[in-house]
Amino acid sequence: MEVKAAREGLPQNLGQTLPAFANMPDGGTLILGVDEKSGFTAVGADATVEAGIASLARNEATPTP
Repeated sequence: MEVKAAREGLPQNLGQTLPAFANMPDGGTLILGVDEKSGFTAVGADATVEAGIASLARNEATPTP
């Protein structure tokens, strides 16, 4: 499981996280909109995050999940 703030768009290292989860037998859980550095506080996620994840998984993640 990973949590990422994503309040200012997609986290920079998301391209590494998606394939890592895809290569695990049980996948993984990614929670966006929570800031681990501030005690797992809910901070919300930028409105473009959902489309950005789909685009990242299709076009930039290697291997493709």
